[in-house]
Amino acid sequence: MLIDEPKAVIIQKIYSDYLSGIPAHVIYKDVRELGFTVKGNSAITKVLSNGVYAGKIKVVGDRKNAERFVKGLHTPIISEGDFLLVQEKLGNKRPSKVQPEERFPLRGVLKCWCGLHMTAGYSKGKKQYYLYYRCIKHTSTNLSGVMLHDKFKELLGQLSFSTEQITYIGNEVKTMLKTALKNMETQLASKAKQLEQVNKKIEELEERFFNKDIEVETYKRWYSKYSSEKGHILDEMNKASQNNKGKWDRLYRLLPSLTTLDAIYERATIKDKHALVKAVFKHAITFSEGAFRTPFISELFAHNCLNIKEKWLLFVEQPLVFSEVNPFCSP
Repeated sequence: MLIDEPKAVIIQKIYSDYLSGIPAHVIYKDVRELGFTVKGNSAITKVLSNGVYAGKIKVVGDRKNAERFVKGLHTPIISEGDFLLVQEKLGNKRPSKVQPEERFPLRGVLKCWCGLHMTAGYSKGKKQYYLYYRCIKHTSTNLSGVMLHDKFKELLGQLSFSTEQITYIGNEVKTMLKTALKNMETQLASKAKQLEQVNKKIEELEERFFNKDIEVETYKRWYSKYSSEKGHILDEMNKASQNNKGKWDRLYRLLPSLTTLDAIYERATIKDKHALVKAVFKHAITFSEGAFRTPFISELFAHNCLNIKEKWLLFVEQPLVFSEVNPFCSP
């Protein structure tokens, strides 16, 4: 598959606008003016769900293997990160009706094996009250809140990056940032040349119109086309020239915090605790047979899964959706 540059720009705009929060119907109206020809109410959604644009090929699942994406041989026109963010946004689920509370940080994120969210509360013992979690359907099984909280904190500690990994990531970030700045300069030079060509076309069009070589309708049609092309180039130049160095500097300073995920979790508000859990495990984490279990763990935190499994802290019970790498055994 080869890239069709004019159409690739339209696809990139669809993804960019959607991630910026622009509604699909507004995006559809804008890209139609740029030459987007696909019709239908779901046209934008179909584009946003197509992994081909991110260099992926979908492999249909069967009884033994889950549906997954694998890396294709073609060149992507959007980043894998943008594709993943879009899929997360497209797949937003209804918020849980379970109300979060500081005393019960796992309520609203911990599920029973049946799929229902577990509730939490206190049970009166002989001398004091004890915190517990239980399923609203399977009320005969109570899980100690103290035990779950301690075990979950230990799990986050094991998921944390090592100092060596943080150093490696930091060095890679610096290298990639230098490359990105060079690419930005090259891209700006290319866009400046395109802008010069469009401005020249507009000048020639106006000259032909003033000399009465073309009709008014012809002038309007071509002027609209060139103006749209010019606006698009200027928008791309503006995006390419944005200096993100300050943002990268802040992220680089915060990298060492990833060595203590458990400490971050302890200090966080209940809202941020849930955001952290969902970022790592998405929407499903259960507890049975003395260990946490999940069908999904973010690739970013899957580097230590074998060790965590041996410690009987976490079992990942299904393969990752994106399978071009095996984070369970990669450096």
